[in-house]
Parts: sequence; C-alpha cells; structure tokens
Amino acid sequence: MKHLRLYELVRAVGPVNGTEMKTAYREHKEAIFEGERRDPVTWRRAWDYLSKMADYDLIRNPGTTNLKVYEVVDPELEAPVEFNVFETV
Repeated sequence: MKHLRLYELVRAVGPVNGTEMKTAYREHKEAIFEGERRDPVTWRRAWDYLSKMADYDLIRNPGTTNLKVYEVVDPELEAPVEFNVFETV
C-alpha cells in the first residue's frame, strides 16, 4: 500500500527535484503509512522505494542525488488507493 501512496505523491507533486520530493515525503509520510503495521520509514528508505518504481518504469528520476527530477511516466495511470495528497497536508 505504501508504494501505491508514494506513487500517488509523485503523480500529484511531480515533476519535482530531489529536495522538493524529500520535503513532500516528509509532509505526507504519516498519511502514506496510515494503516500499515509499522512506523513511517526514513527518507533514505523511501528513496529506495522510488528507485524501485523507476526500475519498473512507473516513474522517471533522471539525474543524481538532489538533481534528480521525479515524475510519473504516465500521468493518467492512477494507483488504486484512497489517497489524496492535497487532503493530507
């Protein structure tokens, strides 16, 4: 579930650079992990999840470190979750 919500975060706020993505994650991490049986993960672990989504061609994140630009490959592809980024702020 967390991967789907993280994908929706990228879809809602992207394209954004690494610093903006990190900030967005920190603002929404409680909502991303709501209902999970564990505490929210660190940004480093979330970054790993984003990298895995890029491996599966769900998002693009060209660049290195904070120069990366995060965006979804297909903005019309929605994750099947009830997660509205703009309601979780």
